[in-house]
This record gives sequence, C-alpha cells and structure tokens, in this order.
Amino acid sequence: MAKQLQQYLAEAGATFDQRCAELRDELIKEFSKPEAKADSGAFRDPDYQFVLKAAHESYGRKGGDELREELVNLLGQRSMMETGTRPALILNDAIRIAGKLTSEEYSALAMTFLIKYVSVGGVTKEDIINSFNRILDEFITQLPSENHAYEYLASIGCLSVNLISGVDLWKAIHSTYGFRFGRGFDAQELQEALAGEATIPQLTGQLTRLNDGKFWFVGPKRAELEEGLRERAIPEGAVVGLLALVDSRTPTEEEIKQELTAAVSAFARFDEVWSKTQIRQSVLTSLGKALAHSVLVSRIDFNGALSIWIK
Repeated sequence: MAKQLQQYLAEAGATFDQRCAELRDELIKEFSKPEAKADSGAFRDPDYQFVLKAAHESYGRKGGDELREELVNLLGQRSMMETGTRPALILNDAIRIAGKLTSEEYSALAMTFLIKYVSVGGVTKEDIINSFNRILDEFITQLPSENHAYEYLASIGCLSVNLISGVDLWKAIHSTYGFRFGRGFDAQELQEALAGEATIPQLTGQLTRLNDGKFWFVGPKRAELEEGLRERAIPEGAVVGLLALVDSRTPTEEEIKQELTAAVSAFARFDEVWSKTQIRQSVLTSLGKALAHSVLVSRIDFNGALSIWIK
C-alpha cells in the first residue's frame, strides 16, 4: 500500500505539473499575440504574481480546456487593471474561484447576464434571432433546471436571490429587443406620419430597409429614436406622428414570444427553465458579472468591454 500511495502521489504530481505547463504555454501565446491588449508588464507586480499562482493551483487541480480558457482570459483582463483598484480586486476573486464552478454555474451566470444586463445582436430582427440561436446552442444544455446551482453561486458570492420578485423573461425581451422586431411601414405611411412637417430625406441615416422591403428605423430602442429625431430638429408634430407609427408596428410581448420560440428551437426550453428556477430572481454581484463576462468572451466572441459593468 505504501508503494502504491507513493506511485499515486508521483502520478498526481506529474499531472499537476503538466497542467501548469499547459496554462503557462497558453498565457505566453495570449500575451504574445500582436493584437493582444494584455499587459505583460503586470508580471512585475507581486499582486499579479499571487493571482497567477492561484490560477496555476486551480488549473493544476482541475484541468480542462474550458477552465484553461477562462483563466487565460481573466488573467489577461487582470493584467490591464491597476493593483488595488476595485476592478483588480474583483478579478482577483474571479481568478481565485474560477475553478470552483461547473459548466452549469457558468451557463447560469452567462444567461442571467445576457437577459438582465446586456443587449446582444445587431440592428435587425434577424440579427437577434441569429444571436439567440448561437447563444442557446452554447449554453442551454448545461443550464441548470433546479435551484442547486443558484444556491451554490449565492454561497460563494456570485449572486443574490431576490425571494420576493423576479424578472419576467418576456417583459425583459420586449423591453430590450421589441423595437428591433418592428414590422415596418411603406413610403406612403411614412409620408402620412410626417404630416408635411418634415421630409423623408431629413431622416437619412436613421431609416433602413427590412428584408420585405419596408422601412424601419435604425437603433436598439424607441427612446434612442426619439432622441435622434429631436437632435435633428424634426418638428414636434412629425416626431409625434413617427413615434405613433412606430408604436403601431411594434409587436406585443406575446407576439415576440411566438416569433422567437418559432425561430429559435431552444427558446421554449429556456423559457421553461427561466419560469421554474431562481434564475429569474438572481441578481449578479460584480464578481458574478466578471465571471459571466469572461465565459461570454471565450465562448461566443462577446466583445463588450468589462469596464461597462465593473468600475
């Protein structure tokens, strides 16, 4: 037994060393990329060396391609932060606990972040549908259907659970994406809305064409449209007419639900999980946002800067 234990210890040590070498090699690749934003000067910082050691210990113990990718991304983000600042301290904690999360916890963080804190996709309905197809293909199979993952995430400081109220999925979808699901209008309807107080050329840059040839306005939300119209000094009567036209062509929550569940096969499953688990009641902490941001950057090429959410 003593000989076997010695052999097992040696094998475990060799595996640990191999994993540490893998993480080191990936870090070298990341910091050596011509387009890399990671700052190699961070290696002179004792605090950065401390979290670097923690990352090697975490990966050496657990291994796995996904964890290695998360740690490399988090370490790259951390290298750009000044030691002692709040973002640096948050990322220190994120690196420390990255290896304590399963795929379920990462999926829960990612989908909570995407629905409650982010607007994804492009300027058209088709862009939104394509984005959700890609997102749910990545995360839906690992999204926890029971509350154990959310309880665990709360226990390690990634989120809190509001037991009194939660976010309605379709209200959130409608609020964030409803404008981009507009049905459009033709040139005559646009002229009628302008009521002779403005001309179509005055809207150049704000109008786009949908796939069916109808007009719609560029922008993520109705509020941005209204602000843009007023900045162009469009007369008040025309602004009121245009907004009324937009409102008449913006679908309801139920209509968006029907369209998205028909176009994105995994949305029905996502809707079910959202309604039955604490994901709808979860409020991410700064730590949870940092980890969610990291997994989105590494798995779906999310390009929003971390500084938008962590300050």
